[in-house]
Amino acid sequence: MREDYDVIIIGAGITGLISAYELTKRGKSVAVFEKTDYIGGAIRPFKEDGMWLEGFYHHLFKGDSVIFELAKELDAEITWHTSKIAFHYLPDDIYNFSSPADLFRFRKLSMRERIKLGKFLAGVYWPVNADRLASISAKDWIISKVGGLPYRVFFEPMLNAKFGEYLEEIGADWFLGRLKMRSSRTWRGERLGYFKGGFGSFTERLREKIEESGGRVFLGSEVSNIITESGHAIGVSLNKGRKFYSRYVLSTVPPEVLLKLADFTGEYRDKIRKLEYQGTICVLLATRSKVTDYYWINMMNKTLRFSALIEHTNFQNPSQYGRHIIYLASYPGKDSALWNLSDNELLKEYLKSFKESFPRFSDDLVEWAKVFRSDAAGLVYRIGIRQNLPDIQTPIRNLFIGGMLNAYPKRSIDTCARIAARCAEKMAL
Repeated sequence: MREDYDVIIIGAGITGLISAYELTKRGKSVAVFEKTDYIGGAIRPFKEDGMWLEGFYHHLFKGDSVIFELAKELDAEITWHTSKIAFHYLPDDIYNFSSPADLFRFRKLSMRERIKLGKFLAGVYWPVNADRLASISAKDWIISKVGGLPYRVFFEPMLNAKFGEYLEEIGADWFLGRLKMRSSRTWRGERLGYFKGGFGSFTERLREKIEESGGRVFLGSEVSNIITESGHAIGVSLNKGRKFYSRYVLSTVPPEVLLKLADFTGEYRDKIRKLEYQGTICVLLATRSKVTDYYWINMMNKTLRFSALIEHTNFQNPSQYGRHIIYLASYPGKDSALWNLSDNELLKEYLKSFKESFPRFSDDLVEWAKVFRSDAAGLVYRIGIRQNLPDIQTPIRNLFIGGMLNAYPKRSIDTCARIAARCAEKMAL
């Protein structure tokens, strides 16, 4: 028996779920197909002892207005906390960077260099028109403004941790966008938000609303092909052989997957082929005691296996979990030796680096550990990437794309929500 919908959505991440919610709210029939057995995409929510946690750490920013409005609609409460951030240099130098004033206690730079760096971070040297940065690297732009030593000590370790082998290819225009996004830090620190009960409570609320309005979310259902007819998308085929038909199709999958689903040609196909996603690994630990006083620590040494330590329970109250929750995160290349280690091997390597950084920590403190990997954590923002970012409307009529694929420069849940709203508006016609 043939099944028809107004809209078929490929992927039950944030973009897919919010698009489905907005469309069902407008009375449209919607089916969402997700190849995994969970919703939430890059958030990777899961339950442990009845509490939602994220496989990959997430938080909200003060400027995330679209998510705030959606949270109100869904009665999803957001709590706000002042975060403490630090930089860690081996062997045991930890510098608090929670507020702008902390920069002036950063002894690795001279006072003159600190002042210059402070002006840069405050936006004194930022161009009015960022377009002129589109053709130069973040490295060259930063060095031209603050000098070589501040770049090597302050910026290079973070860029290397995030982009590795692509470090010198990252565009200055993207980097400026990131600076602007994080420039709301006050003298007391940056205020960050978190869904009460975890991000999983938010994604489950979205699913409930979708299904209450007649929409359907199919888990364990991988799409193998987008069906087209006379240049129009008319539905999808699943790996299991079933076919579903619709007036519109929305894809929220990464570029390499999208190119396997749809037969794009010419310039559009070539643009998408140039987009590359990063891999990320998070080792999640539950420990009997806290390790630091910080929410986020940038680990500034290349010799360590992980590049960021996120102590979630210095951001959320540990009593709700009955233990302390810590993320050890990195962005290794998908061809790297680290990426190809087994989960047990990864855990050993990360714990070894953890103990090297914090000698008082021991394996006995760990109650449980989980390893999460994603080969689609976000785009590699190379010089000139903006000209390759696709619009939500594709050359195939009635086929739209959205998500991290066209999120720029702010790779966040709020950006995905904005893209989802745009897609839903187009497909609600």
